[in-house]
Amino acid sequence: MATVKYRGLSGTRVELTVNTTDTLTTITNAAIADEGLNANYYADFFLLRDNTVLLSNSGAQTYAQLNLTADDELVAVLDDDPATFTKQQRQERKLEIAAVQRTADSRPATYDINKLPNPYNGNDTDPDDGDAGPLDAGRPWS
Repeated sequence: MATVKYRGLSGTRVELTVNTTDTLTTITNAAIADEGLNANYYADFFLLRDNTVLLSNSGAQTYAQLNLTADDELVAVLDDDPATFTKQQRQERKLEIAAVQRTADSRPATYDINKLPNPYNGNDTDPDDGDAGPLDAGRPWS
């Protein structure tokens, strides 16, 4: 058994217990499951001490082959490509990530996207937020 740290999309740093025979793909899948976000939120992972070690190019290599140690940290990269995802999808992802951060900080993590002053609809904004009056001020957290 061995350990490695990861920094998820929420910025939370966690230590994972893994096997030295586990591949980088297996390790990052465990990190994704641990963080609790949808797997398609992640574009890649990189090794903090050597950012040329990426999940996308080293996924089949094992903990031992990569010479990982308990001091190493894997860092998640958000898949936030505007060519792939609408502004609404990106906004919802960021709220989900913030909910994980808020849970870790023991703050209320339930949100209502309709409480945002100007939520996106696809790639279009909804400037009147569904009513004839001015924009509503507010935050989505309850």
